Amino acid sequence: MSVSRPRASVIVLTHNSAKTIKSVLDGIKKQEFTNFEVLIFDTASTDETLDIVKDYAYRIISVEPNDFGHGKTRNYAARLARGEFIIFLTHDSVPENSNWLSELVEPFSDKNVVGVYGRQIPRQNENILDKHFQMSLYGNTKIIWKSDNWHRGDNLFSDANSAVRKSVLLKNPYLDDIIVSEDYEWATRVLKLGFNIVYSPTASVIHSHSYTIHSLFKRNFDVGVSYKDIYTSGDSYAFVSKGLVLVKKEIKYLHQSGHTLLIPLAILRNIIRYFAIQLGEHEHLFTEKFKAERLTAQKWYWK
Repeated sequence: MSVSRPRASVIVLTHNSAKTIKSVLDGIKKQEFTNFEVLIFDTASTDETLDIVKDYAYRIISVEPNDFGHGKTRNYAARLARGEFIIFLTHDSVPENSNWLSELVEPFSDKNVVGVYGRQIPRQNENILDKHFQMSLYGNTKIIWKSDNWHRGDNLFSDANSAVRKSVLLKNPYLDDIIVSEDYEWATRVLKLGFNIVYSPTASVIHSHSYTIHSLFKRNFDVGVSYKDIYTSGDSYAFVSKGLVLVKKEIKYLHQSGHTLLIPLAILRNIIRYFAIQLGEHEHLFTEKFKAERLTAQKWYWK
């Protein structure tokens, strides 16, 4: 790794990440692109995370739980990073191959590109419903998002596997106080400023989440809360239309793949997604205590 100023800074946020962090760091270590630094921002891990990370001799920065925020911590990381490009990678996103980092950085040759995000490939043992949903969001086709070709509901950005131009991020930081979807909000904002965002499917990681009905509801409630910060005038028609297209594709896929019996569950899960988002957008109707105890997956936000 270069000892001069790095071209890229890889930022990994951790919290009790012992099950996955070694695979993530091994994936970073094997990259053919070598002009980068790695910074680990750990929020009060109590498992073996820090013991594992220390074996890699990367810089470790401790974040107090009361100071954590999905946008806030990433802004802090960007200020400390030395690279021209900031690479955000979650503690469970494993680079698929040795070209992952070079594929994230390559689109920045276009000066109008300020953000790049890569494909997220579901884990092999992922359940079929979450696997198909994610495959629908992250396809094989490169996309260049511009100010005039996106609508509410488009999968614009994800800092589970992304790169941003540091100079633009410092001038246009993430929202410090957003609950989730800090990446999506940032992308919509910089697109409106005339910059471009690139989806690069060749910059791929292995990353997925399994959701129960309960956790699916909480995740989408938080997304709905975030939407209040993202949309000043919601385009509900476009949002619902895109959702219906995904539902139709999912039903077709389940039928053709011999999983017809899962179709009712798939429909139920999509109803829950929509209902939870609507509740999140109207979170002011509930008490802080009720939201923290029953509705959210981000309890820290309501403290």
